[in-house]
Amino acid sequence: MQKQKLSAFLSALLMTSQTTALAADWGYDESKQPTELKASPAKSLQPKSANPFARTPSPSAASKAAASASHAATSTEGADAPEELKATPAALSLSPKPSTHPPAKASLKTTPKVPASAKSAAAARSKPATSAGKGTAVDQWLELFDLVSKEQVTADQKTRYAEALNHKLTTPRGVEVSQITEFWPEVRGRIKNSEDEKSAFAAFFRALLRFVLKSKTVTEDDSTVLSELLGPERISVPGDPPLTEESVDAYGDMTCFMYEQAHPGKTIDAMDNRTVFASVIARKYSEAPTDKDKRAMANFSLSWSKFKVTWLSANESDRKQLFEQYTMGKPPSSDIKDPLITTIFANGPWHPKLN
Repeated sequence: MQKQKLSAFLSALLMTSQTTALAADWGYDESKQPTELKASPAKSLQPKSANPFARTPSPSAASKAAASASHAATSTEGADAPEELKATPAALSLSPKPSTHPPAKASLKTTPKVPASAKSAAAARSKPATSAGKGTAVDQWLELFDLVSKEQVTADQKTRYAEALNHKLTTPRGVEVSQITEFWPEVRGRIKNSEDEKSAFAAFFRALLRFVLKSKTVTEDDSTVLSELLGPERISVPGDPPLTEESVDAYGDMTCFMYEQAHPGKTIDAMDNRTVFASVIARKYSEAPTDKDKRAMANFSLSWSKFKVTWLSANESDRKQLFEQYTMGKPPSSDIKDPLITTIFANGPWHPKLN
């Protein structure tokens, strides 16, 4: 009975979210699930910050870390995962960790190169921006880049990124740079003393910038900077657009979070369960009836990161309503939203691409 309840919960949850176009008819065919989903006590689920979105380290990630520390160690974690599975989601974490994914299929836009504007802007390397407003916007973008990068941004990179941003400010699309002043001061304040919000906003802006990078109207300089900053895009299922491992990870994180909210003290955040999530999500993407549905699934990392930011800023009453609406596949009430997200969506290089 418990297994049936768990399967029913996942069937209702994974593919009835508003972020997958309310595709309630995409419920799982439970007879085809490759392995049994198991719930276990959440003994160490919450970190000291009590971040509800923090995920426990995956067994395979831990075994890889141990293997790199000692060649004599032999790992058997995750040995039962099917070989044909193309994406095994890695757990959410506030700190970098070894990837549990197979070798990446890198985007063609990932080879760093000097921006086209570098030569013309070389003379400006030692000069401050001619306008205080420009300097403020460029400095804020460099802070944002520091937030989203999974590796430390070097001084040389910051110099090149600043050159590209200053050059863009002189073009008709300069507003895409200057508009950051509309929202970054508030973002800075929210992430200053909260690791939970810092992690959520990092994922949110990373998804937004990835969205810009994949746009057909991305500039050459933006493509160069963002490709270097974000790294290669790992593909789980090829398509147009492809289903990325970031989106598969987001589905797994969403499922674990929603289950834990519905069943306090228990978790399904285990590698065997995440293998099921990855397998089913990949199949659902391949079976998606329309291009709109595929786009919704492909962009789920953005949808889920937006939800996390909204949840962290909501009060208990709004969180309860958000949870109920999300699990039923209904769009959130218009009065439950984070005004800062609205401002962010309306300003920046992603704005014309989201509308």
